[in-house]
Amino acid sequence: MRKRISKEEAGRILQDCEQNKVFWAKNGVTIKNLDELHIALKMMDEDVYKHHVNSERNDFVNWLRDVVNDDFLAKEMLKARNRESAVKKVSERLTTLSGMLK
Repeated sequence: MRKRISKEEAGRILQDCEQNKVFWAKNGVTIKNLDELHIALKMMDEDVYKHHVNSERNDFVNWLRDVVNDDFLAKEMLKARNRESAVKKVSERLTTLSGMLK
């Protein structure tokens, strides 16, 4: 069962992270919020994605859990089998959270 979050929590998850906690992708792109993560994943080539997501690590999951504090999306991203799946999961989360703020 999914835990309901408040409108305030949704807003907090969607806001920019602190400047010193931005995600630095291998290709030089910096990511400071979920919207930027969505765009970066869509534009990212497979080599960059595989640098951050492989059998040893998943940098996006760690950043989502430890910096963005979105455990739900972090767990969903663990299930992503490829970059396209990751893009879809971030897109769905953005839609859900943005809808809560209306």
